[in-house]
Amino acid sequence: MNQKGITLIEMVVAMAIAAVIGGIVFSVFLNMNRTVIDQNSVVDVQSAGRNAMGGMVRILRETGLDPLGTADAGVEIATATKLRMTRDANLNGVIENGLQERITFEFSGGSLRRGYDEGTASESWTTMSDDVLNLTFTYLDAENDPVTDPFKVRVIIFNLTLRDDKSGGGNFTRSLTTTVQGRNL
Repeated sequence: MNQKGITLIEMVVAMAIAAVIGGIVFSVFLNMNRTVIDQNSVVDVQSAGRNAMGGMVRILRETGLDPLGTADAGVEIATATKLRMTRDANLNGVIENGLQERITFEFSGGSLRRGYDEGTASESWTTMSDDVLNLTFTYLDAENDPVTDPFKVRVIIFNLTLRDDKSGGGNFTRSLTTTVQGRNL
């Protein structure tokens, strides 16, 4: 019998080889997809952290702005997880409510929050970043020595640690630290 074609056994072997190769390709694809998702999450967390820190730095550089010397602007509260400062943003010599001249940054419930006019009728809060694992403030005086008295603060160092979950389980963290020298303190 000189018939041309393939036998059933040859067909089964070919299908088995194709299935193994397909399984390997699919496994590689899944791992690569998971890695891309995780890397995108890392980028998102780092970007959110940099944006939050950038916004804080812009405001903190104005701490104590008081060109007329009558507003008594400066640092009001200086704890490890909360900072409240004032600035005479409209340059009229008075810290006024409703004009974002009293600003608070705090770590609360896994979020970095910014508040305007805390403790007044015009108080408002916004979340600057979620998934915050930790936020710590360190305060230095004019000689770069640690200080707890808000009126002696001249330099503010803050560390922001953010966290996100990996797609395959577990999580990753990113920490960002910066130092702000008060221009008006």
